[in-house]
Amino acid sequence: MSDLNTVNIVLIDDHELVLNAMAQLIASEPHLQIIGTFQDAETALESDLITNDVLLITDISLPGMNGLDCLSSLKASGLSVNAIVLSMYESPHYVATAKELGVKAYLSKRDAGDLLLMAVNEVVNGHTFYSPQISDSLETQTEELVLYQGLTDREKEIFILLALGDEVKNVAKSLDIAVKTAHVHRRNILNKFGVSTGFELTRFAIKYGLIDPAQL
Repeated sequence: MSDLNTVNIVLIDDHELVLNAMAQLIASEPHLQIIGTFQDAETALESDLITNDVLLITDISLPGMNGLDCLSSLKASGLSVNAIVLSMYESPHYVATAKELGVKAYLSKRDAGDLLLMAVNEVVNGHTFYSPQISDSLETQTEELVLYQGLTDREKEIFILLALGDEVKNVAKSLDIAVKTAHVHRRNILNKFGVSTGFELTRFAIKYGLIDPAQL
């Protein structure tokens, strides 16, 4: 996409006021054109408006399919859509996941009003953009998140279940493994994190956006 040509944009946000505010801001730039606004990812995907020629701006927290799952679905279908994530979630976990999905810009909703057009123009010109709060968060928290990223896939599954408050016997049942095996995994995970209780795993998981507090 080039800033000399019209840039077609699709917006996804479940808050109508936010959606309208973004639309008005974007409409102030003559080279930017909104071709669709949606309050959920499923409807946006069904519209067939999202193509490789479109810039997608989406929130993460959406009813039903979240914004990152929407991007994952697009990637799985073979599309490499230029995308900007606009979210209250600022943890390195979400940012790292967004990067893996090819997201070009990640903005905190707290400063999106000031930086959205800047981010759009950076992406349009082939650059990446992260709001200052996101960059600061990455620098200070990434070292701790390495602990989680260093777990095996099975340990990550068990970590999430433990962080959600599941007892070991329920973890074993959910993953169809022996209770003894689940106990061994739990002990290894606690040792790797240098903690002694599941509650400390829960605090870590909430801090880095690995679980939603609403799930507890």
